[in-house]
Amino acid sequence: MRRMLGRTRAGFTLIELMIVVAIIGVLAVLAVFGVQRYIANAKAAEARNTVGRIAQSTLASYEFEWVLANGGTKKDLCESAIPVPASVPKAEKVPTSGLWRSANPTTGWPCLMFTMDSAVYYQYNYTKFGEGASASFRATAFGDLDGNGVQSTFFMNGVVTGGGITLDALVSETNPEE
Repeated sequence: MRRMLGRTRAGFTLIELMIVVAIIGVLAVLAVFGVQRYIANAKAAEARNTVGRIAQSTLASYEFEWVLANGGTKKDLCESAIPVPASVPKAEKVPTSGLWRSANPTTGWPCLMFTMDSAVYYQYNYTKFGEGASASFRATAFGDLDGNGVQSTFFMNGVVTGGGITLDALVSETNPEE
């Protein structure tokens, strides 16, 4: 019989422990990246939903015929609105309560019957182009979710066609998770 020299092995070697720590580190980095991406996507959902709501408000105000109700002679899109908030937020929510009003209730956000009470990550804008049967509009959101100066842009267009409005099928986006 052979005799065993030395002790029996109990525990892990330093190399084995280093491999486990490296694996845990890689998994932690992947988890942080995934959570950051998830949070950015959730913030981008605010812009997608709000731009869609602005487009729907434009459609509703056009169909409501507020111009005719106020002594006008034709249906038309609401005039352009001032951006809310005044500048693009950088990596934080900005309160907007009260910013959706303007001096003239027949233009901009009041005409669209659009308002939000919550703080937002994006600057929202509504722009009208043209008049009457050749009018169109664009609802836009601009944001800088990480404060690095690169903006996310979301927009939806609408065009007056045959007495109604045709909207884009989807909200278009550029750098949605920036």
